[in-house]
Amino acid sequence: MLILLEKALELSEKISEQMTADNWESVELLQQEREQLLNKLAQTELPTNPSELETVNRLSDALQKITKQHMQSSNTKKQLLLDQIKGSNKSKKMRAAYSTK
Repeated sequence: MLILLEKALELSEKISEQMTADNWESVELLQQEREQLLNKLAQTELPTNPSELETVNRLSDALQKITKQHMQSSNTKKQLLLDQIKGSNKSKKMRAAYSTK
């Protein structure tokens, strides 16, 4: 389980790097890979060793934190894209209005 969590965290960090670079195709591929990994994690039993369980909790917290950051970045990017689309639509309407006169 620890190896899977570490790999998921590593993938999450790569996703962050690709988001920063605006490489959204890579983000999507990495997210699909991470999702498969998280599905495997969900089927894995928690360790009984207190030390390992503490490490699992620490890694899980880090994973949640970075996932929250991803959501915030995605929402910001989504809003920017919507604003661009609205601006483009407004521009098209204005051109159409002036070109018919």
